[in-house]
Amino acid sequence: MVIGGEAGSNAAGQPNLEILPKPLGGDTVVHLDFLARTDPNNLYPFVAILPSKCILVGESTFLSLMI
Repeated sequence: MVIGGEAGSNAAGQPNLEILPKPLGGDTVVHLDFLARTDPNNLYPFVAILPSKCILVGESTFLSLMI
C-alpha cells in the first residue's frame, strides 16, 4: 500500500492511496481529497491498519477511516 508522496524530486504531490501489487480486474488507486486540500504539507500521512481491517489515515488536522 502506498499513500501520498511525490511523483519525483520536487514534483507534483500524489494525493492518493494505491494498493500494490495491483489485483486482477481493477484499478486500486483511490483519490484522498484531504491530502489534495493540504498539499504540499501532508504528502506523507500517518497510516495504521486496525484490527477490524480498516485503514486509518491521518495528517496534522484530519483523520479518515477507510473501510
